[in-house]
Amino acid sequence: MDTLDEGILDPAGGELHVADVIVRSPGVAGAITVMRPADGESRGAALDSDVLAAAFDAHDMDTTMVLELTNIEQHETDQRVTSRASAPDQNGIEIQVPADGEGYGQVALVTDENGIATWHWPQREDGSTDTTRSGSTVTFVIPGYQAEVQTDENHRGVLGWLGRKIVRVLSFVIEPVLGQVGAFFAAKWEDRHRPYNIRSFTPDNYQSVTGPTLTGADWTRLNGPRSLLFVHGTFSRAASAFGALPRSAIETLHQRYAGRVFAFDHKTLSVDPTENGRYFAEQMPAGQSLDVDIVCHSRGGHVSRVLAECQDQLSLSGKSLVVNQVVFVASPNRGTVLTDPQHMGDFVDAYTNVLSLLPDNAVTDVLEVIVAVVKQLATAVLDGLDGLQSMNPAGPYLQALNSGASSTALYRAISAEFEPGDASWKPWAADHLMDRVFQEPNDLVVPTRGVYEDNGDPMFPITRSQHRLDLPSSAGVHHGSFFSNADVQARLLDWLSP
Repeated sequence: MDTLDEGILDPAGGELHVADVIVRSPGVAGAITVMRPADGESRGAALDSDVLAAAFDAHDMDTTMVLELTNIEQHETDQRVTSRASAPDQNGIEIQVPADGEGYGQVALVTDENGIATWHWPQREDGSTDTTRSGSTVTFVIPGYQAEVQTDENHRGVLGWLGRKIVRVLSFVIEPVLGQVGAFFAAKWEDRHRPYNIRSFTPDNYQSVTGPTLTGADWTRLNGPRSLLFVHGTFSRAASAFGALPRSAIETLHQRYAGRVFAFDHKTLSVDPTENGRYFAEQMPAGQSLDVDIVCHSRGGHVSRVLAECQDQLSLSGKSLVVNQVVFVASPNRGTVLTDPQHMGDFVDAYTNVLSLLPDNAVTDVLEVIVAVVKQLATAVLDGLDGLQSMNPAGPYLQALNSGASSTALYRAISAEFEPGDASWKPWAADHLMDRVFQEPNDLVVPTRGVYEDNGDPMFPITRSQHRLDLPSSAGVHHGSFFSNADVQARLLDWLSP
């Protein structure tokens, strides 16, 4: 990186001009360094993560500027700048950078010294996303927070602005489709890079993102006897969702189901779970008789409920689909407030931070999908994100699903409340930020009780202890780590048998 200029933040709120950047930081002191990628550097230059750099390259996003904020301290002031994540009594930093002009979108990725990552979009004075792209500058507002926390039994510390932050300004081309950019990024990208696939799921290929599509012979083998279906969740595919299961567990399940184990890779952004279910039913050969147990994660629970409860919407004419049991793992059956329109930024932040706690093979697969949503949110249009909006607790889709018909299937549930078991700042801070949004126990993405409690659907609540596994906070399980937990693995093997 080439350093352009350096400056000292003004906690009184005055404007600081550094190179071609203007900064206001009422109540925040510290230093700032403005850098640009040197000639020949890649799009992901100066990023701490090779995985992030690869995701930006895949989406043709360029790092146009990097701002390093150091020695940050809070100061008393009556002035404030606010944003979607700021409370009225919290400080923030307003950063004005050169605009890339018509045809380009811009976002900022902020990481602190503990690894917490947050996404930000250009803002107007009223706090809404600035999509005009016609001015000479755009303004990012980076919210501050300050929370007193227990570092050990004898000491308390302060978490928030103190320390260091890296602000990466990213630019990308906006390609309108028929003059509209609303549904482009999610729908078009998902069409190209996350197509449907009903695939085999064997001990040899279950960790591969490109598992072979079922053939006619495969469907014939599934015809009649009980089979086992895996259905992944948001941003994911079967391999990244369930790849943490040990090979021995997959081998055991294959033995029990005589090899009749398969998975459904489906779109999670641009279409709702009913459309997912219709696709699945359409792929069943004429006359197919399918008898399944289902293991599902996250939003995959909604797809599984469509298969079990909403068969009148699936056009199963001449086909039979019997769902015997569904194991909901961290499924938002009561929804997740993160998919409310006002919290969509928190949603991508939550998943981005959960990724930092996952093995690299899962991160690579999921992060590209997150970046696709980040780009769409830069257009301030939620049209085309039906797959995410289906989880909105106040949205019409989930309200309709939760007022639907019952099923003969047996429902089971696995949930967790995430609390880190160590003193690491990163997982604690992620949990703190999500608790501010949820205001109830959660796994960083889904409310703990929302997996199994009453939601209006006659199939809920799931009350019997033999049908539930409620992981305590001491287990340290978050939304992305269920299948690496030994208790979860043992319970799946206890429940799953034809």
